[in-house]
Amino acid sequence: MPCSNPGAVQFSTPLREKYLVNRSFASFVAGKAEIRRYGFFLSFLALLWMCTRPYRGIVHDSILYSFQAIASAVPERFSDDLYLRFGSQEDFSLYTPFLSLVIRLTDIETANLIVTIAGQILWIVGAGLLVRAVCHTPERRFLAFATLLLMPAAYGGLGVFSYAEHFQTPRIFAEGIALAGIAMAVRCAWRRSTALLALAMLVHPLMALPAVAVAFLLAARGRPALWLLPLVALAASIALAAADVQPFLRIRQTINGDWWDAVVQRSGFALMSRWTLPDIFLILVQFIVAGLIYWRGDGVERKLVRALTITVVVALLVNFVAADLLHNLLVLNLQFYRATWLLGVIANILAGALLPRLYAERDRVSAALLVGLALYALEHFFPLMIALALPQLALASAALWARHRMGSISRAMGAALIILTWLTTLCAIALIAVYLEQAIAVRLQARLWVYGLLASSVIAASLFVIGRSNSAIALTTCAIAVGISIYDQESPWQRLARSDDRPPRELMSIIEHAKNVYWESGMDYSWFALGRTQYFSCAQGTGSMFYERTALEYVRRGRALAALGTLDFAADESGFCFRSGVREQHATPGQEALRHACQSLPDLDLIVLLSEIRDAPRLTWKLPYALPVYRPTRGRLVRSDHDRFHFYQCKDFRTPVSAQLGPSRATLN
Repeated sequence: MPCSNPGAVQFSTPLREKYLVNRSFASFVAGKAEIRRYGFFLSFLALLWMCTRPYRGIVHDSILYSFQAIASAVPERFSDDLYLRFGSQEDFSLYTPFLSLVIRLTDIETANLIVTIAGQILWIVGAGLLVRAVCHTPERRFLAFATLLLMPAAYGGLGVFSYAEHFQTPRIFAEGIALAGIAMAVRCAWRRSTALLALAMLVHPLMALPAVAVAFLLAARGRPALWLLPLVALAASIALAAADVQPFLRIRQTINGDWWDAVVQRSGFALMSRWTLPDIFLILVQFIVAGLIYWRGDGVERKLVRALTITVVVALLVNFVAADLLHNLLVLNLQFYRATWLLGVIANILAGALLPRLYAERDRVSAALLVGLALYALEHFFPLMIALALPQLALASAALWARHRMGSISRAMGAALIILTWLTTLCAIALIAVYLEQAIAVRLQARLWVYGLLASSVIAASLFVIGRSNSAIALTTCAIAVGISIYDQESPWQRLARSDDRPPRELMSIIEHAKNVYWESGMDYSWFALGRTQYFSCAQGTGSMFYERTALEYVRRGRALAALGTLDFAADESGFCFRSGVREQHATPGQEALRHACQSLPDLDLIVLLSEIRDAPRLTWKLPYALPVYRPTRGRLVRSDHDRFHFYQCKDFRTPVSAQLGPSRATLN
């Protein structure tokens, strides 16, 4: 007789077969439920990615990196451009040769798409490894990744940068590799972590430095000998500075005078003294979320939050003291404030891990915290929500702490919590209505599509929670299909830059014979479509914080052109471009502004504007379509459409007024 477990229930053959069939059917049903669950998770995350990071072509810094890659292949054509003339940052990264190779193998548009997708895939892998290392159940990993995508990605000042950007730059590659390096550090895989972080330093050292610091603090805990490494690095930096090795010699240099003024205006996002209240509120909210996790989290979460907090606090203090107060060139170039990108990533991941714990408690304090986190998430889509999220989260966290210490909260605190929760909720609804009305009024289709996809994701999540998984999957699938169809959200300005549309032969002849041309908001058109330098734009001043001659030349050109009030200038002091010399943003500059610009800039030959200046000699190029222009006016966006560019030759404005025979005008198609 075969051995059997005496404690086991013995079945006859028919009963055993029935039991096995039922067990197999149960496993089959459970397997299908698991497939549906993971199918919804993946489709929901894909929908969130489309909501938060639609493809917008060659925009923002991808214009600069693409131009740099093209210019490296033909330096003789672009070496005199303001962006490259006195130096660029390509010497400190391996990214430019990589992008240049991809462009040579394909073309600039295809290369941009390929590199953008590759960077985003790498970032998703790195973030996924970190989420997996920190969160220990599939549900928490899903929530952590969802909040990572959904919650605000901005960091630093003035909303200039964000993690996991929707365009190609070396930053997204460095971020993905650095996140993988931190994940390996959390798992104590030190060799892999070191190799990954070293690679991230080669791609973009500014983004990798805070990740290196966090990994070091994780490794150094309980290993006093490792604290010798920062001392060795400091000594090596001082020795390299003494040997005049770039960029270390900059530790002996400070920025003053016109150079400092240019940095304050153009690169105010790197100076904490220039940050706005929403910038500060965002960091405070992220610290509150990190503090809640440190208090309520497990050992892994607490270690990570501790290392992150030390890194970010020290980085911000160094940035404020050495850059803002002492004007040190090296510290300003290293931009220590960028450590806040890591604060945003890890705080947003841990917020997802916090959600199930708050939901399980189901009391008014936890509900208030959930409302605060929802307001924080809405900041990604509706600016100023952070001003509502901060007091909500601060009071709810204080109530949670009071309940923990005293067993309950006072009636006054409970009433204040209820009132504040209702007040912030009503204010949030009002703000959303205002933003929707504004988007409809100025026909911002891209933003409206994003709002529609966001609403679909919220409805799908609600359906899944109440058990309607099939409906939730169907809704996310339909929304993804719609999202794919409108995923490419290039603007008409971008399509102009990569189109074959050229001015007529007469105008092209004038452009080719002009050594220096200022084209309003036409930097990418000049670079990519016409294959020539651009005289001035806001973006070309990026190197002001690195090179004094770039800053001074940027100031010289900007001050002379500001009176034209073009799109390359900010409407007020809160912007990071030169402030426009035109008070009313819809005012048309007069001939005196043109005359001042041409006489102040003897090396400028041609000015191309969207504005038609009356009685001024000009030639006009009529486009086959209109270009939308959005200008902030009294706190609201106002849209105007332009289908003409007006060409003004500076030689017509350098002669005495009495010598001019009269205005000459022509419209060319």
